[in-house]
Amino acid sequence: ARIVQACKFSPRADNLLLRLVAFDDSLSELHGFKLLENCNLADYGGTLRPGGSTALYDATENAVTSTTNYAQKLSSADFAANAILFVITDGMDNASRLSAKKVKSALDEAVRTEALESVVSVLIGVNVQEPEVSRYLKKFQVDAGFTQYVELDQADAKTLARLAEFVSQSISA
Repeated sequence: ARIVQACKFSPRADNLLLRLVAFDDSLSELHGFKLLENCNLADYGGTLRPGGSTALYDATENAVTSTTNYAQKLSSADFAANAILFVITDGMDNASRLSAKKVKSALDEAVRTEALESVVSVLIGVNVQEPEVSRYLKKFQVDAGFTQYVELDQADAKTLARLAEFVSQSISA
């Protein structure tokens, strides 16, 4: 809810679409692409319940491919689109059918199709306290071709507020 709230203050808020997918060992689309102005903050309370395995690669590939497909529809209707993808995880992949290489292919395709004028992808590790997890996520950033990796050591209210501000500033940029 904090991220959605922060995005509503963006100068581009009237033109923002948001898609939310939660994942553990499986993916669950909480809602498809939706105008930010139609996103009710109360709908986001308690939507994410950590636990289970982590299908990080499958979720990331799904996010990228869905964004590219939606951008192609917008482009065919003469709308220009940019994308910023935030993948937030608290752990290493241990449940995906796909590989990091497939994620890289999807990101490369997003650029190659030219349906998107720009694509920024940010991998965010939350509650990363083990060096092994940190190394793994940094390697995933490189292997998949994410634009940036951000690591947050604690998932407390203060850190999540900073994350919301980071997302909002990234969208504005």
